[in-house]
Amino acid sequence: MVDVVCPFCQNTGLELRGESVSGFAFELPIVRCSACGAPFSVLQAADLAQALNQQGEQIRQLTAVVKDVYRQLSDIEGRIRQVSPQRVAS
Repeated sequence: MVDVVCPFCQNTGLELRGESVSGFAFELPIVRCSACGAPFSVLQAADLAQALNQQGEQIRQLTAVVKDVYRQLSDIEGRIRQVSPQRVAS
């Protein structure tokens, strides 16, 4: 591992922090000095965009599953009402 020395305070410790950056709707992960907070790098926005796109696709898939489960439960409720309409409360 390479020791990175902060040019501002000579510290060798780094940390990864989410920071608000103008022009972005979400925080970006920034590698910075753990002592003075001087930034060293920002993780690539393309990686973040890809991760967000993957999460969006997963949300779309889960939404479809939830809608299907809701439809199935509605069908079951309808069948129960046909068998015993007086026992099912609205």
